[in-house]
Amino acid sequence: MQFMARMQPARLFARFASSKAGKKRGDTARLYVFTNEKGGMHGFDRDLQLKVIAELSAGSAHEGRALEMDRRTTERIASIKKQLKRRRPQPAPDAAKSLREIEADRDLSRWCAYVDMDMFYAAIELRDKPQFADVPMVVGGSVVATANYVARKLGIRSGMPGFIARELCKRQGGRLLFIKPAMAKYKRESLKIIAALSRHGTVVSQSLDEAKVDVTAAVARKVKKLEKGPPPRAKAGLESEAAEAVVAEMRADIRKSTGLTASAGAGANFLLAKLAAEVNKPDGQFVVPKDAKFIKAWMGRKPVRSIPGVGKVTDRVLQEALCVRTCADAVKNRGLLHHLGAKAAEKIVRASLGISEATLPVPKAVQGSVSAAATFAATGRRDKLEATARRLCGSVAKTMRAKRYKGARGIGLTVKLDDFSLASRQTKVKTPLRSEDDLYKAVMKLLEADWPVSARMLSVKATDFVTAKKAASK
Repeated sequence: MQFMARMQPARLFARFASSKAGKKRGDTARLYVFTNEKGGMHGFDRDLQLKVIAELSAGSAHEGRALEMDRRTTERIASIKKQLKRRRPQPAPDAAKSLREIEADRDLSRWCAYVDMDMFYAAIELRDKPQFADVPMVVGGSVVATANYVARKLGIRSGMPGFIARELCKRQGGRLLFIKPAMAKYKRESLKIIAALSRHGTVVSQSLDEAKVDVTAAVARKVKKLEKGPPPRAKAGLESEAAEAVVAEMRADIRKSTGLTASAGAGANFLLAKLAAEVNKPDGQFVVPKDAKFIKAWMGRKPVRSIPGVGKVTDRVLQEALCVRTCADAVKNRGLLHHLGAKAAEKIVRASLGISEATLPVPKAVQGSVSAAATFAATGRRDKLEATARRLCGSVAKTMRAKRYKGARGIGLTVKLDDFSLASRQTKVKTPLRSEDDLYKAVMKLLEADWPVSARMLSVKATDFVTAKKAASK
């Protein structure tokens, strides 16, 4: 992916300042991801939040880029509407499959759990600094990484620029406390969580604060215990009860080993489990019964935006161009979804029916990646960015040596630009990158391809590793 073309903020803003529509307060909600409501934000003053964001972002490069993306989305919606008026839509093959064909892929044989720690970074800091329990607090600096629930009630959430969060708190009579992230401490706690979950099934960590767990075997064992006790019950009911018990035990083990709370969900696949984890957040759980009729009704009521991978742009296109707001709408109007592309259409239809993968990926010896990242004040100074890139490459090379990798054939660079947008480049090389110098030269080629760049974060990632066994076979 190429870095997005850059434009001077004043020029970019001027391009939209004369727009007939202008920027209404209602537009602000769709321009920025950090206006979306997260768990614990119910009841906050949305009008004030949008007003502060609009005032503080006016004329900025970030606003200009958001307006440009919004303009392109508006044009796309208009184009789709024009196509729909001009001719009868022809459904894409994948989206037009009969529901019976799609239903044939439904797998109700497994139990999957999804664990999502509650305000993870902030919860660790509050555990260690209980005197701040009633204070609006965030972990982060230029960008909010996590907000505690006191801050969330004020409309503050992760991904929000720090200066906006500070002003939002100030206008509601508070003073926002910023705590610098302590990543080493958070990683230690994450390892404790993985260890606690491993007692219940196979675990695949999604991030420091989220994990998938295959609890099929644990639920089966619990069912056998429940079958011995009165009164006699149907197996389906026993399975849901057993899953509830297993998930509760997982959460209890996490609390015992870390002193932290977790929200969790369980269902026949990881999509259902992830969505279920949101139902009773924070510090709660929900189990989706293995009943196809229940699953379809439960999913049907959910907004299509709740499907992982459906972002604000796709959601807007679905709503404004195709009149698709809920998962039930997506299933009913699946013949129109090909306007999003065949793959996206199929994914949305299947997810709207609650059909998804129920197995964890099997890790291979040399799959995965080694990465290092650094966040800093926005700068376009070449010497500072070069020094940061060099330090990150040194860290990646050190980890590769510790893992006894003989080199990497894949290298990637992610840059958070000064307007907080992300841009990535990656490439493959014929000769494996082994040393810090090798990695640094490859990374600088990626960075220089779009120089000049003003950035506030760099992340270097090495992939496609060469092991001693592979090297010997050459």
